[in-house]
Formats: sequence, structure tokens, C-alpha cells
Amino acid sequence: MKCLITGAAGFVGFYLLKELRESYTDFLGIGVHSGPNPADDPDLPRSYRSVICDIRDPEQTRKLIADFSPDTVFHLAAQPFVPRAVEDPGETLEINVHGTLNVLESLRSLKKRVRFVYISSSDVYGNVSESVLPVLESVPVSPLNPYSSSK
Repeated sequence: MKCLITGAAGFVGFYLLKELRESYTDFLGIGVHSGPNPADDPDLPRSYRSVICDIRDPEQTRKLIADFSPDTVFHLAAQPFVPRAVEDPGETLEINVHGTLNVLESLRSLKKRVRFVYISSSDVYGNVSESVLPVLESVPVSPLNPYSSSK
């Protein structure tokens, strides 16, 4: 089974990769930074490799996904920094919305069933009072900034 992790070089991607190492035989991480190196960490899967790819580029994204042909995708790639999202909402939407669409369209072109796991953010719920914790997915979203709106 092949697993693709977008945003694998990020904090969550690194730990997700370690957690999934027994569940898949082949791993590919894509992102704008190179991912962790299995030679540097014995807890990482030996089959993991990392490729620099900006998911805003539909052709590069499509080619990488077509060549790897994943069975499962964990989509973590995003521009997550709220101050940057406020400063440049267009870039945040381009990465978080159009980049996600590029990944989904690339998967659709595979013409096979692929499990897609989208990693969102608690920011989509806005300021939540303690009385509604833990937040359930049935709670209405209430984004307060361009980042949370894009997720």
C-alpha cells in the first residue's frame, strides 16, 4: 500500500509519518521543503522519500501523483500562519484552496479509488467557549480570519 503525505516536512507530517510506518509499504512526502531523512531517524520508514513540490503547480502535482499512484493521501500541506494569512490572504487561499483542488483533481485523474484524509484546523470553529468542549464536527464553523476560512 502506498501513502502520500502532502506537507510531510511540517511538524504534524513528521509525526504522522512515524505513526504510519507499519501501515504502508511505500511513502512519498511532497512539500515546498525537503522532508525528513530516514537515514537520520531510525523511527522513519526506510521506504520514505521526499520530493519538493508546490501544490499550486497543477502539472507538477499531477505528474508526481500519477507517477506514485497512492492508495491513501494525508493532505496536510497548507499556509498555516494566521498573521501571514491576514497580510496576504490571496496567497493563503491559493495554497490552501487551489492547492487542495490541484491534489484532488490529480487524484481524480488516476481513475482509481484513493482514500483522501484532509487535515483541517480547530480555527474553523472560531472562538469556542469552554462549555462546548470538546468541539464536535457538528458544531457550526465560524472562521475569523483568512486562514480559518481557507480550511
